[in-house]
Amino acid sequence: MVSYVPYFNTTGEQKTKPTQNAIQALRMTGIRMNALVVRSKNPLEKGQIQKIAKFANLSPDHVLNLPDLESIHDVPVYFEQNQLPYYIMFHLQLPLSRCEMSIYNNMSKHINQVLKKQKKVIQVAVVGKYVGIEDAYISIKKAIESACLAADQSGNAVFIPADSLESQHKEVDEEDYNKNWALLKQSNCIIIPGGFDQRGLQGKIDTIKYARENKVPILGICLGFQAMCIEYARNVMNVQGDNGGDYEKRGKKYDNQGQKYNCLQIIQY
Repeated sequence: MVSYVPYFNTTGEQKTKPTQNAIQALRMTGIRMNALVVRSKNPLEKGQIQKIAKFANLSPDHVLNLPDLESIHDVPVYFEQNQLPYYIMFHLQLPLSRCEMSIYNNMSKHINQVLKKQKKVIQVAVVGKYVGIEDAYISIKKAIESACLAADQSGNAVFIPADSLESQHKEVDEEDYNKNWALLKQSNCIIIPGGFDQRGLQGKIDTIKYARENKVPILGICLGFQAMCIEYARNVMNVQGDNGGDYEKRGKKYDNQGQKYNCLQIIQY
């Protein structure tokens, strides 16, 4: 079982009550735990671990505290140092063998060295429709972090609502419009993620035009790449008939001086 012990800054206390409630709820289902991993912001006091162990009817050795570490990549090393893999092997009656941790140790050291280096931060603007939902683009955020670590760089993702970059938004909230365009122009590169329907599509197209004209690196994913095709068709190929409403007309062909194009042909062009 994994549980959490919150810490209250105002009182300086670690509260074990939520964990006790979780243990009690688990008991009511007829499940008895063999070990408990307790997450916390700071290392738990010895008395708190003993208190939790007593309530759970466990040995204190079977209650492992996992405080916040410098990096998530330190967690496997921390577990091995605190014997958790070996306890699991013993409990499952598996042959006991030493865990090969050299890969994790080297990776953890490398990542921590990169994070500690003072260097210019690469700012990546993510222009999307669902930026108000914290986890909507979590995979993109983690991919940016991993890519920057692999390149020995430090990255920072900033999320900008696509519809806030549209000219009509300027009429509603000019301050927000100017603020988000300034944030976009401060960024070193841009990602346009996927999405659905037309809301924010024009903002994505305007972003793509800015990136193309100013030679800012840009990556379009799913609808983001379709928007790149639309922007290129409009402003480079001078394809007629490509407006916002055409987005919903699947398979539409666009006319350029008598030549018919579909989306794939625009990409090939």
